[in-house]
Amino acid sequence: MAVGDKRASRPGGTESHSARGADGGPAAAAADELLPPGASGDAEGPDECDRPLPALPDGVAALAYRSDLAAPRAFAARHAASLGLPADRVVDLVLAVGELVANTFRHTDRGGVLAIWATGDELVCQVQDSGHITAPLAGRRRPLADGGGGRGLWLVHQVCDLVESRSGPGGTAIRMHVRLYP
Repeated sequence: MAVGDKRASRPGGTESHSARGADGGPAAAAADELLPPGASGDAEGPDECDRPLPALPDGVAALAYRSDLAAPRAFAARHAASLGLPADRVVDLVLAVGELVANTFRHTDRGGVLAIWATGDELVCQVQDSGHITAPLAGRRRPLADGGGGRGLWLVHQVCDLVESRSGPGGTAIRMHVRLYP
């Protein structure tokens, strides 16, 4: 679930969103600090987190990928720049896309689809694949320095303004939002 984000989210589909602090940097509060009183960090989340993400708009730029990390990164950089994303934020988006595409390669035996578009004052980028995220707070808690994985999704949440996720047995979609104008 996207605890503390402007819009609720949780694993279950395309794209992810991360909240940013008032200074434009990553939100400093731990996920548990942002939960309503009486809620635990393992809560499933509000019903709206189970709803599918809105359909992709008509005419979005999309790239199907199977095994090449460079092509999705270049695609994201090219389209983000052409849609007006400032250069420093293009770097953030390319890093986030690279992490999600690498997860596709690590956790699925198929490729995925990367889509990118602008809506008003934000750029939206979605990565969708056949993987299934079962942890509702995946990427929302700082990973342990000495243990396992989980750094990629966490990093995505740190560099994007909002990350929405939907995941189920049919696949995962993570939608990243980045403001076009500071």
